[in-house]
Amino acid sequence: MKRFLLLIVIVGCVNIVRSQSLIDSALVHHCREAFYNIVLPYEAEVQGGSIVVSETETGNVKALMNFNGHGIEGWSENASTDCLVPALNSPLAIYLALLDAGASPNEYFYSNGTLLDERSGIILRDWNYRYGGVGNITLSRAYERSRVALVEACEQHFSRSMATAAFHMSHTGISLGDNDDSLTDYLSYFERYADIVWQPLSLMGINDKLKVIQVHMYTSGLANNGKLLMPRLCDSDPHIIIYESMAAPQHINLVRQSMRENVLYGLSHKANVDGVDVFGFSNVSDVNGADEQTSLFTGFGDKYTITVIINMFAHNSLIRILPQQIAASIFNAIKCKQKNESGKKANTIYKPHRSEK
Repeated sequence: MKRFLLLIVIVGCVNIVRSQSLIDSALVHHCREAFYNIVLPYEAEVQGGSIVVSETETGNVKALMNFNGHGIEGWSENASTDCLVPALNSPLAIYLALLDAGASPNEYFYSNGTLLDERSGIILRDWNYRYGGVGNITLSRAYERSRVALVEACEQHFSRSMATAAFHMSHTGISLGDNDDSLTDYLSYFERYADIVWQPLSLMGINDKLKVIQVHMYTSGLANNGKLLMPRLCDSDPHIIIYESMAAPQHINLVRQSMRENVLYGLSHKANVDGVDVFGFSNVSDVNGADEQTSLFTGFGDKYTITVIINMFAHNSLIRILPQQIAASIFNAIKCKQKNESGKKANTIYKPHRSEK
């Protein structure tokens, strides 16, 4: 997958001079207003964030923004594709890989809220232990509420084999190794990972970082029913299909169904927008009680895919909510634009909207 990210940078750099950007300036303006309006009450704690918005079917990027700094020192913005975040989308990819490995969404796995990896000394803490993240949890809930339960599912269905885990993960579009894209069958994975001991926490992205655009690509693939597209930054960028299918169609549908339920009555409910079928996933990084927290919401609806990331200096109970509120504001703006263009509603396009807290 990393070779595809390199291609994004190369294509973007070459074409930014020669061709027309696909960025929607009006939508960028609304994203900026939504970010600052919603973050304003907590700006002393917020360190930065990122927003990516694209058309799901085409991969055309309509907004790409990174915010750095905070309210005390002032803010700066850029549109770089190189912004890195913890691999917070790994649970979503792992859930899909587990389904392809034969797991059932209704299987139960146990979590007490923490997991100590004796090899690395890393303590994995579930930020969601207050929200149904302890006890016996179904797989369909564990991927969002309990990474500890997800590790138990991986140990069972991947048979404590990194080769098996890498094989099934590669089908999701998120590969574990730098050169896994070149491997073709299980035997090649077995040979590549023969000397690598079982490292369940590495599947969680504990020691890895992803580019925000990669997180966004993955979600867009789910929105496209498994077809993973290369994002297009300029009108001269080629239309590239990375994978025709990230997983079996029935498993893609199960993940999409879970994402819809997350928004309707799960932990992503603040991203819900009247009149828009929003599918979403949210997560918060929390390793060894680190002072810095990173929160993610990524989802799709109304033919657009949206990813919002917020970085905060300290743990705050609102950290999960802020990206969802920003995403809801953007979804609402897109809905207003579409209604305005169809003549059903006027004078509401890109009006900043603050979701309820």
